[in-house]
Amino acid sequence: MVLLLLSFGAETSLIDADGFSPIHLATIFGHTSIVAYLVARGENVNQPDQSGVTPLMHAAFHVRERDPAQLLVRFGASVNYQHPITKNTALHSAISANNSHALQVLIDAGANTNIRNAENDDAFHHAAKHQRSLLLLLIQIAPNLDDFPRFLRFNPSIRRFAMKILPYFILITIGLIFGSTFGWIGKSVLFFILFSFVYAYSMIFADIKSQEFLPIAIAQASIFCLYSCYFYYFLPYVHVFSFSFIVLLITTYFSWTNYYRAIRTDPGFLPSNFEQKNRVICQLVEQNLFNDEHFCTYCLIRRPIRSKHCRMCRRCVSKFDHHCPWIDNCVGEKNLRSFTGFVCFTPICLCLFFHGSYLYLRDHCHVFDAENVLLGFQQSFNCAPTVLWFSSLAFLHLLWIWCLAVTIFFQIAAAFTTNERINYFRYKYFKSPHRSPFSLGWTQNLVDLINRPILCLSPIQIDWTRIYSIEQFYEEIPHRFKRSIELTV
Repeated sequence: MVLLLLSFGAETSLIDADGFSPIHLATIFGHTSIVAYLVARGENVNQPDQSGVTPLMHAAFHVRERDPAQLLVRFGASVNYQHPITKNTALHSAISANNSHALQVLIDAGANTNIRNAENDDAFHHAAKHQRSLLLLLIQIAPNLDDFPRFLRFNPSIRRFAMKILPYFILITIGLIFGSTFGWIGKSVLFFILFSFVYAYSMIFADIKSQEFLPIAIAQASIFCLYSCYFYYFLPYVHVFSFSFIVLLITTYFSWTNYYRAIRTDPGFLPSNFEQKNRVICQLVEQNLFNDEHFCTYCLIRRPIRSKHCRMCRRCVSKFDHHCPWIDNCVGEKNLRSFTGFVCFTPICLCLFFHGSYLYLRDHCHVFDAENVLLGFQQSFNCAPTVLWFSSLAFLHLLWIWCLAVTIFFQIAAAFTTNERINYFRYKYFKSPHRSPFSLGWTQNLVDLINRPILCLSPIQIDWTRIYSIEQFYEEIPHRFKRSIELTV
């Protein structure tokens, strides 16, 4: 009806008896598609109503979702505009309404938390007065450095570096404590001191932004510690010309190479074309296709099929699989092969680590000469507690990496991504959680992953950044696969 009225010349600048223009009403009721269409046609995103409230302030107060606040912010709405009388900003409005979704959108957009309203309250004081439940969230996502002494106010780059080196310190210190000559009481005291230090360290340096780097730091610290343990403790008992050591060097090369590529490779980020955003929005709205499946309100682009917006990377990714915190990158169309290689070769490296641990405990500690298992474990703990600590760490990593490798392998064979497997009910083109409409047979699916000809099979090159429907995918594949796909579709 909005499109029909506008096509007959309805004016969008008229104001009703309450002082609202159409863009204000569309925002108040959370009609994101109408807001997008009005802005694309030239409406001012910062237009205040008769009481001085902007569309963004209405969205922050009335709509308990990320949209349309996120859409308005991406279109250039002022996040720090103050009401002429109350001096409230959109951030004050979000706090008054206990709207955590809008709060996060505004903080991500750079909203100033130090702006004070007519009651002399900044965002933190306003939350303490009206919505204490949001105060903790606000402190986490936008820490108030004024609460810290001047010498403890570190910029984000220092905070990130501090959180990156923390796992190295923890893993190495635990190994040193286990390997020390102190008794159980002395070791318990050292662990308590370590815990207290880490707690205080985290209070100073940790926030939501810096904590995002913890998983990849833990992964890299674990790799460093395990290889250090192998070369320091195990190598004299494994020998450099043994079969296991040579295999370890080969698998390490492939594991590290794929790991580096998975981190550094563009997973398939979709380029944003802000010059065409208005035309794309108008087309999608007029075709009744403006929704989360077809349009990203953050990147302001039309989403290809199988793509998804990653909130961690703040980009849309073609053939999105998942965001992996262990590589601090998305896994998508362009780096899925590298990520799969990493999770396949790494368990082999860990198994060879256990082989080295076995030789060390057998030849150095003579554990397996003990009369029973319990006595052997006690003997190994007395002989090499540090080795047992790093072996336990390797076992934990082996469990989750092996499970991940098996899961990824079967999903690829079935032509599913992790996102599609979990959220298949959100996508209309999935009729079953067990069969993908994109599957060309498990052998062809694996060949497409490897992207190399194998025997009589050749990889099929599909540019997922340009496929917007299942029908387009059907047109791109060779004729010999169309019959099986047609049955699924």
